[in-house]
Amino acid sequence: MDSAKLIFINQINDCKDGQKLRFLGCVQSYKNGILRLIDGSSSVTCDVTVVLPDVSIQKHEWLNIVGRKRQDGIVDVLLIRSAVGINLPRYRQMVSERQKCD
Repeated sequence: MDSAKLIFINQINDCKDGQKLRFLGCVQSYKNGILRLIDGSSSVTCDVTVVLPDVSIQKHEWLNIVGRKRQDGIVDVLLIRSAVGINLPRYRQMVSERQKCD
């Protein structure tokens, strides 16, 4: 199994189509299996229909997403987890440090 690349939402457009990604985002909207996540001024649309039966989504909730980027820029979600209580500054620092090592 291929590992997911840990990124920020604003880096999704720079990733290859089909690439497996992992990122954190705040729920801006959710309707009919389509999720809009934001982080600062960046946003991404995610299709959660594959995991839909197992998903409970609340507006403004922070979510940890693993999915594949489609050609149209939407991310097909493979795994979704709540990130309630996450220390955002520490998380951002950890992602930046990890990216420097990759």
